[in-house]
Amino acid sequence: MSQDPFLQAAQQEKADFQLDLQDYVQDYDRLLKARAFHPIQNWMNRPITEHTIAECLHFYYGEAPIALLLYFYVEDELRSWILTTKGIQGVHTQPLEMERLEALELELKKSLKLGSQTLHRAPKKRGTFITSIQQLSEPRDREEIIQEVSDILFPPEQVQILQEQKIEHLIILPALNIQQIPLAILTPFQNDQCLLDVWSYSMAPSIFDVADLVLRKKEKSLSFLPKETLAKGSLLVGNPSFSSESSWELPPLPGAEQEVKLLSETVDLPQESLLIGDEALKNHILEKAGDALILYFATHGVADPEDPLDGCGLFFTPDEQDPMGFWTCREIQHSKLMASLVILSACQTGLGAPQDAGVIGIFRAFHKAGAENIIMSLWSVDDTATQELMQLFMEKIQEPHTFFPCEPLRQAMLEYRKKRPEPIFWAPFSAFGVPD
Repeated sequence: MSQDPFLQAAQQEKADFQLDLQDYVQDYDRLLKARAFHPIQNWMNRPITEHTIAECLHFYYGEAPIALLLYFYVEDELRSWILTTKGIQGVHTQPLEMERLEALELELKKSLKLGSQTLHRAPKKRGTFITSIQQLSEPRDREEIIQEVSDILFPPEQVQILQEQKIEHLIILPALNIQQIPLAILTPFQNDQCLLDVWSYSMAPSIFDVADLVLRKKEKSLSFLPKETLAKGSLLVGNPSFSSESSWELPPLPGAEQEVKLLSETVDLPQESLLIGDEALKNHILEKAGDALILYFATHGVADPEDPLDGCGLFFTPDEQDPMGFWTCREIQHSKLMASLVILSACQTGLGAPQDAGVIGIFRAFHKAGAENIIMSLWSVDDTATQELMQLFMEKIQEPHTFFPCEPLRQAMLEYRKKRPEPIFWAPFSAFGVPD
């Protein structure tokens, strides 16, 4: 008697998924080694399978409309899997050269006019990312580029599955440079809506972070941050006095200073928790950061794909221990933080060195140091836009929301888009972490 073809297909699908997971574990192991960490250990001595992932999602999120979207890059193919609390819901495989996806990222960002509109805020010594954008010829029509990227990352059959299941939030496990693409502006639907209109999303650090949901408290620790919590548990840093000896020419950030001052007034922040100018000494920040629930950095950040550990980081006021005032990724990831939320209101904090299992950058360093969720930037952001968008975001996180802090960020972006419709102003930030 022959086996049921539907059952046979389902078994093959699960077998293929397990093979992709095995490849991912090897890729993630290489990513950790590139970040100077030891190889990964088996999760709770249990194999990670489609079933255990579904269990973890259900344990933590219950029946919430959430889906895990996993991208695996294997032998010049991009595979995307959808998993929910019910297990595998769909898989899509397509041939794709990684160079093509990298070229599309740069072409898309060129079409947003990043090279001409954000130079005033960024350090003068440019990374590979900005230089590549500036050297590109005039791109195709922006909508054409957006549609091509949308079709690659969100193929129609998978979008249909997500819509039929009324998904509201995507936990995305990115591969290659997917994390560096502004997904919020993509148009995967058969109408004029962009992704931001329908879904909030976050970039998961790894499949192991999703599996570790069973280790979190069953009662979620955060769904919002009331004003009194922000006042007691925040550290805000803005517009440090940058070193004149640095190999980077770091223009002052008066907008960043205004940004943190306004936010400190909004939440009645104690004076000692607001560090600006000469007070934003690197050693003072390191002393205070370990105990803060919320870390907010409005300063210069740089991303160096060639040296993601020592060439990526944040700039602060120099001190005797560090005449450059540069907090490198290597230093950050070996810190001990308890922050539930780190807001990197700085340039290029979501960029870094793409690997098969994701990107090495500042955001990963903060996560490795203990931070649960990180808000990161995908380009050198505009002063005024950042100030106004972050003001909205800080207001939104004081109200209860599902999928914290991703849904508050989405709501802030939607509201700010009404004022400044160009994506360069409302779409530079995304979330890294597994939301509450």
